[in-house]
Amino acid sequence: METVTFILRAVFLTNLERLKPSADRVIAVHGQFDQKEEFVMIGGLDDRLRSRIKQELETAGFQTRPPTEGLMATDPMNICNRGKLGRGAQLEVSRKVRDLLRNDKDRLRAFAEAVRRAIQIEGSVIFYGKTD
Repeated sequence: METVTFILRAVFLTNLERLKPSADRVIAVHGQFDQKEEFVMIGGLDDRLRSRIKQELETAGFQTRPPTEGLMATDPMNICNRGKLGRGAQLEVSRKVRDLLRNDKDRLRAFAEAVRRAIQIEGSVIFYGKTD
């Protein structure tokens, strides 16, 4: 399994290198395992983008919190920091929020629109996502 994961990661990073010049920033969207609470943790090296996403999500009624150790996405090699500017954002979306978004299309729309507003203000972005 480790070999497959490594190969998939290598293929993705190779493809990202082709896309990288077209975007200033990358937003990585990951699934966080917490099933008890609804929250989004926002990490990454782009302070302005992180702040804007946080503000827009909170305005839309979503709870945010700082990322826990290991989920801060501050490594320059993290996928979210591989855009032209060398900084981006990483959203860790709790299982409870993902379940809510899956079952409530209005909340899904509100979440997507909040992130889109942040992107419109801050510039071009590539999305990368994975869940647990």
